[in-house]
Amino acid sequence: MALWLKSKGHSVYERNVWPTGQVAVGVVVQVLAGMLSDSPLLKGRRWPAIIVMQAGSLFGTIILAAWNVPDNLKYVAYYFSYFCAGVPGPYYAWYSDLIPHDHEMRGFIIAASNMFSYIMSIWYTIAVWRTADAPRFKPGFIAASVLGVAMISLTLILRLLQRKDEKSRARQVEPVEDVEAPAAGTASLEIETFARKS
Repeated sequence: MALWLKSKGHSVYERNVWPTGQVAVGVVVQVLAGMLSDSPLLKGRRWPAIIVMQAGSLFGTIILAAWNVPDNLKYVAYYFSYFCAGVPGPYYAWYSDLIPHDHEMRGFIIAASNMFSYIMSIWYTIAVWRTADAPRFKPGFIAASVLGVAMISLTLILRLLQRKDEKSRARQVEPVEDVEAPAAGTASLEIETFARKS
């Protein structure tokens, strides 16, 4: 946004201050998404919040990829493009629901996701957000739009797989035991056995 403001002849103050509103939008959306996903409204479901945040960013990036729009709409699009800043929080929280009985796998997936996000930021920024393309950044906004569609698609696929897994678990006759926590009877039996040996 700052390079676009510079190309429009805005002051240094405006170029420094106005883009901070984008970060503020990201913070507010992230806090609201966390509160709403845990509220009675969404009842712990993370995927609707993820889709809304990603759809907001998709709206902004599509407008900016088109570029030939009124300046007021560009301002709105720049601010909307930061809706997705809060997506990692609900995604990481959703992993507990997606993989409830395997702590090691959940830890691995969270670590792999975090690693993948850092790897993406290393090459993605250099490849598609080159300052030579400023202020239009056509490859960047197109890539961001494609990744936005991919993220929404991934969220919907994960939701379908989660629903399938929940139905499969509900059909099982015997309850699935947490692989980390010992059964209640087993723990008391181990304590009694230890006490008798002493």
